[in-house]
Amino acid sequence: MLLYASSLLYVLYYINFSTVISNNTTETINTNMYFLLEGVCSMMYVLHHIFTYGESAAFQEILEMSTILSQKKYNELSKLIYAKDVIGFLLLLGHVSNCFTHEIVLTLRNLCTLYTLMVNFLLDMFYIDLVYVVKACFKKLNKSLQELTFMSDANKSCNGVSNPLSPQVKFLLLTKLKILEKKHLQISHVVEGMNNDFLIRNIIMTTSTFIIVTFNVYYQLLYPYTPLSDNPAYHNTLWYSPYISAVFFYFVKFGMVIWTCELATNEAQKIKIIIHDVLGSTTDAEAKYEAQLFSLQILHKNNMFTAKAIDMNAMLLSQVVGGITMYIMILLQFLLNTAVCRKIEAS
Repeated sequence: MLLYASSLLYVLYYINFSTVISNNTTETINTNMYFLLEGVCSMMYVLHHIFTYGESAAFQEILEMSTILSQKKYNELSKLIYAKDVIGFLLLLGHVSNCFTHEIVLTLRNLCTLYTLMVNFLLDMFYIDLVYVVKACFKKLNKSLQELTFMSDANKSCNGVSNPLSPQVKFLLLTKLKILEKKHLQISHVVEGMNNDFLIRNIIMTTSTFIIVTFNVYYQLLYPYTPLSDNPAYHNTLWYSPYISAVFFYFVKFGMVIWTCELATNEAQKIKIIIHDVLGSTTDAEAKYEAQLFSLQILHKNNMFTAKAIDMNAMLLSQVVGGITMYIMILLQFLLNTAVCRKIEAS
């Protein structure tokens, strides 16, 4: 970590105060924002969690929460998670050969960029993995709650009139309802903990995705009209296909985070409908009272994935896309204004 921090400061110095790395103004701003957000801020975030041992309590809650899943489902989730993370990590690792150039500073910059990409990729994949486990737990909770509805419906007579619950069925219904209520509370605490633990990282990820995608789409649009010699990125970058590869990587990663959070949130909202089905299907006073308590608990728990004012949902994705489009148009307008001013001065 100390070696990375020293290398990062060295690279930032050369980007801003040396002619070895020759960038124009927009490229300098883009590179500085990338290393400050994805490099410095993410490094501070990781160090904060290492020294405060914040993950230990969260891991314990996640382990307790995941006991609701069967061993088969747990194994299926593990295979999916490992496959996704390993494939993504190997794709990034395949860019190591592109890091080495004729200049030591450029090589160091590319290695710092690749290391930063890998660390932040693993952080974001870890968040996706946790959200997906939460989604699976909510799905299992909803399924178990629906079984209670079927249990109450099975007690109805052939003409649709509900018979009084037998002591055994009543005891089983109340016991399962209390267990599910406790599990829902555990999952809700995990969601709250994740929102707090990943608050800074989600803000950094959203901001850096917006900045990196905006600038790289802008460069890609300008490339056909710019000589190759004026595009140092095509000689010194670690990407196999500069500009468009960075856009694809960051946008797909951000889209995966939003998609997973959206799925988990939708699954969490389904329980509101199911608990009212349970309330409507039972006539037993004690069971109805317990279901009402469960319903109040559900109302008090939002169970949405947020970063304070930022909700991790499809609305955020559409806002980011809209913002990227608007700022690309602004950058192009500044470029055209500059070209017109130079032409007027030349004439």
